[in-house]
Amino acid sequence: TEGDVLVSFDRISSRIEVVEGSDPTTIDRSWRESAELTAFSASHTLLFDGAGDSGGFQGSVYAWQPNEALPVRIADGAGVGLSPDGKKAIVRSLQAPPKISIVPTGAGQPQIVDLGPVEIVSWAGWLPDGRLVIQATRPGSGPAPLVLSADGRTTTTLLPAEVTLPVSGR
Repeated sequence: TEGDVLVSFDRISSRIEVVEGSDPTTIDRSWRESAELTAFSASHTLLFDGAGDSGGFQGSVYAWQPNEALPVRIADGAGVGLSPDGKKAIVRSLQAPPKISIVPTGAGQPQIVDLGPVEIVSWAGWLPDGRLVIQATRPGSGPAPLVLSADGRTTTTLLPAEVTLPVSGR
């Protein structure tokens, strides 16, 4: 009949659980309706993205330190990497072209990383010596891993374009 409306509200949620040491008891680290784990550190810091209504239009990146009751929102965007000590995260904006920042998971100011023109940032992480590795796609080229100095100021192409490093987990 005229004026009838069919409305549907679909709710998707995810669950993040942590197991500490040899204790099999899980610790629930789920956050809001659809947090997605993006990285974790050797220090047990979790990095995750908030999406949906609670993530906002620009997206939200959260860090959850061990022994803390709640996570802390550290940036707009999407988390793509976490330092081994859990003190810094690599975050990309959701806008095009993406902007990359090194963001402290505690107190401090974010640092913009200048990669030059890029269209896509696939993943990122830290090398044992403190340098960063970021897989990015430049305009008119395929994805390529880039190595950045520990301060994020000097960029070197690690491999030719289209030769990528497989990532089998974070």
